[in-house]
Amino acid sequence: MKPTEVKEILSHIISTISDDPSDFLQNPSKDFTRNRKLSFETIIKMMIGMGGNSLCKEIYDWFNYAEDTASVSAFVQQRNKISSKAMEYIFREMVKQCEEQILFKGYRLLAVDGSDIRLPKNKNDENSHIKNDDNTKGYNLLHLDAMYDLMQHNYVDASIQSKKGMNEHKALVSMIEKSEATGSVIVIADRGYESFNNIA
Repeated sequence: MKPTEVKEILSHIISTISDDPSDFLQNPSKDFTRNRKLSFETIIKMMIGMGGNSLCKEIYDWFNYAEDTASVSAFVQQRNKISSKAMEYIFREMVKQCEEQILFKGYRLLAVDGSDIRLPKNKNDENSHIKNDDNTKGYNLLHLDAMYDLMQHNYVDASIQSKKGMNEHKALVSMIEKSEATGSVIVIADRGYESFNNIA
């Protein structure tokens, strides 16, 4: 699939949920009821399109350094009104609409692997804060398990868990249960995913 086609699909999905975003808001009766510079659609597009710069620079870049550029505080307030369900919905719709049945000798090839994601330090977050001993400051981690289609060259699912409670077996089972893959599938994973239920 061409990048322009993927971009068109993404734009269409964002536009569709922006027409009635109530399912994706923290407080549907109040959030995004007025017309503002930072609309639901704008916030979603900005979050997806952001690079690795500071939030301030990203906002200025988005608005081409206009004098009336929205503040970081305004962006954060608007962003906090959006439920995480919005990004999950966009991801799942993208997977569905961009899927091409490219097989290897009649099999769909899926690879699964995990990685830790470093978070800003927050000792109050008991789920992600890790402190190895009393002499260290500690750090925060999440664990990401991702499922990748080797022939289509795209991610088809992901699971995010706290590092302390991570369970790669459960993550794999969860992704397989949610999968809409049909036909013959080979899942390739390292020994962290090995369990009787996953092999049998």
